[in-house]
This record gives sequence, structure tokens and C-alpha cells, in this order.
Amino acid sequence: MKSLPSILLVLGTALGLNAQTTPFIHYTFNDANTSTTTATNSGSSGAALNGVFVNSAGTPTALQNVTGVSGKAGDYAFNNSAATMSGAGGAVTASNLRDALSNAYGTTLVESYTISMWYYSTDVALSNSARLMAITGTANPVDIRNYISDGRVATTLGEETPNTGSGVSTPYAAVGEWLYIAVTVDLTQPSSNVKFYAGSTEDAVSLVATSSVGASNMNISSTLRIGNYIGTLSNAFEGYIDDFQLHLSTTNASGVLSQAQLENIRASAIPEPRESALIFLFGGALVAFFYKRAFCRR
Repeated sequence: MKSLPSILLVLGTALGLNAQTTPFIHYTFNDANTSTTTATNSGSSGAALNGVFVNSAGTPTALQNVTGVSGKAGDYAFNNSAATMSGAGGAVTASNLRDALSNAYGTTLVESYTISMWYYSTDVALSNSARLMAITGTANPVDIRNYISDGRVATTLGEETPNTGSGVSTPYAAVGEWLYIAVTVDLTQPSSNVKFYAGSTEDAVSLVATSSVGASNMNISSTLRIGNYIGTLSNAFEGYIDDFQLHLSTTNASGVLSQAQLENIRASAIPEPRESALIFLFGGALVAFFYKRAFCRR
């Protein structure tokens, strides 16, 4: 008969299978000091890629002051609701991405990556080429944005703009609720190398669309901006953004997260159902243990 520690070991091992690789950049926006103008990076690149919250004039401003996706005390999000969708607005800016990448890997050429985040449109749906994020450079811009005005979502890689395809707008168009988005890019593959995923607080991550881009790698430029475009701050996303993550690899396809890994990230941001499931699972294990022990004593 298995003991209670054995049951707990099996349970712990099963939960451990969901462990994630460490993102290169991770902004949780959960600093207890809501007056801060710094977006702390808990990713592997560390403080070198701490971001700065700025307003539409580019002035450092405290913008981590709205409740995050979990709804729990102490969970905050980047508040860009004062912006106008695809108009003027604030951003999170990290200006030394290229240097941090070079210092970490000795190169700025990226072979694969995954960008994921939660967003909440406060007044109008994601539209008019509003940027959820952007990494810009004259030759190799990277962004995630609404595609023109038809509701699709696109990512830019260099001179190419793969998108979700005509009519694929529903997963990204809701207003007044948290939506999860992830884009994976695998430049080690010649085609079908861009994938768009979506989820919500109620819906698990699903593959929305697959597209292709012809680049063999991306030469990442210096500035990352979340919630707006670089330079003029004139393509803002109007709403909230939470739990921004960038995973990447400079050598192979390991920067691409699987759908299961993305689902684990999504689920970890909404702890109430997750905690309930764990309590149920643990409780079931205990019931089974005591029932079996009582049965064996007969």
C-alpha cells in the first residue's frame, strides 16, 4: 500500500511537468510600490532590461496602478487606459534590448521567439494598428498589433507582415475583459513558422492561425516598447496589459513555446480556478488514501 508521502510525491511530480523555461524578459507589473515608474524585469536578463513607464510625452509616470488579471490584492497591471486607441498614449520602454541580448548570448541574431501577454481593452476593441508591443529598427522591426482596421492581428518581422488571415478577429476583439495572446516565431523552419494563439480567463489557449515568414533570423534592435510604438508614441493600445513575457533562442527553435506551455502560463495568471483544482486533486488523493487504508484494515 502506498503511503501518503508517496501520493504527495506522485502529485508533486505531475505538477512539475508543467514547469516553464525562464523568459528572457518578464514584466509581471506587480511591484508593491504603485508609485514606481520602473517596470521590474524578473526574466533572465535581469535589471539590465527593467522598463520605464512613460506617458504620451515620454515622461516617466506611475502607470502600474490597476488590478491585474487575477483580480487579487497585490496583482497589478500596466494602466494605459488614458491613451486613445492607435492615438497618443503611454508605454513601457526598455531601451537597451540589443546590448542585453549581445551581453547574454554574444549575438543579436534571434532564431526563434515567443511573445505573450494579457490585455484588456477598456473602451473600444483593439483596432487601427494599435501596438500591443514593438521592437523597432530600420531593417528589422518586430511588433504585435491590430492589422489595419479589420480586426485581424499581425506581427511584423522585417519587411514582412504575417497575420491571422481574413475574418479571424473574434478571439482578440472583446472589450471589458482580459484576453491572452501569444505569437510564436520559428525561423529555423522555412514555412508555417508563425503561430497565433488566444485565450481568456474562461477559455484555454487555442491555435488561432498559422502563417509564414521568409526570414532566417532576426537582428534585434535596441528598444522594446509595450503598449505603443517607438518614437512618436502615436499608436497606443488603450487599456491594460499584464504579465508580458519574451522567450527567445539565438541558436535553435527552443524559443518557441508549445501550446501546452502557453496554456500553463495562461492558467497560472488566474489562480482561483487553478487553486481550486489543486485543492480538489489533493483532497481526492487524501480521500482515496484514507479509504484504502480503512479497507485494508478490515
